[in-house]
Amino acid sequence: MKLKTIDIQGKPYVEVSERINHFRNSSEYKGWGMETMIESQNDKNITMRCVIKNQEGSIISSGIAQEVAGSSFINKGSHVENCETSAVGRALGNLGIGTETSVASYDEVSNAKLNQTKVIPMNKPKWNDSHYEPAVKKLQEGKTSIKLLEKALDIPTPVLEQLKKISILID
Repeated sequence: MKLKTIDIQGKPYVEVSERINHFRNSSEYKGWGMETMIESQNDKNITMRCVIKNQEGSIISSGIAQEVAGSSFINKGSHVENCETSAVGRALGNLGIGTETSVASYDEVSNAKLNQTKVIPMNKPKWNDSHYEPAVKKLQEGKTSIKLLEKALDIPTPVLEQLKKISILID
């Protein structure tokens, strides 16, 4: 069965929600279960594991993820949920669901691509995660556009690409 994909910088990606729906609705996995658990947690970090068991209760696949509170726009308020989603996505990916191009979660792919291409010239102000929230808020409230942000703030290309993705999700 072909799963629905979204485009991330020219590559098809199967979202975790699509992987979960396939797992829950496919006769191939009838009677199977999924369980998430916290491996470790402190004020800043959380590590979670997801295991997928067959109908006999044997572990067939697992995935692990770690997130740092406040390390990104999404992790400012939802690092636990984001971590669980990543662990589930990795376990389903390790099972072979939605792995045509990547096992990684959407956030892992986006962050990796953003960090790979992050180049901030010396004469421009440093752009960091603290700038996302006000920019996204203005986008959500319809008080600005990507083009206006680009001109007014001299946003580095990787950050602008992230804001464009966020804007598309808001529309």
